[in-house]
Amino acid sequence: MNLVQLRMARAGLGWTQERLAEAADMSLFAYKGVEEGRWLGMDLYMTRLQDALERAGITFLDDDGSGFGVRRKGASGSEIWLGKLS
Repeated sequence: MNLVQLRMARAGLGWTQERLAEAADMSLFAYKGVEEGRWLGMDLYMTRLQDALERAGITFLDDDGSGFGVRRKGASGSEIWLGKLS
């Protein structure tokens, strides 16, 4: 997961920074530091955020040569494309 995917996933869920910080069991201050790019080397924070988003139904797509992206599971179990960047 990279910062663009993090923001896309949060927006796709309609979550605030506060909601995601709570779901990832981290302070809002720490979350804002990650999203602003100040604490990217903090693997623990990135792992907590990715785990929280995946529990909420987010799938992170690695760059397959055409870009990376984010999908979300819908209520019916179908996947909703949130975006892909190349």
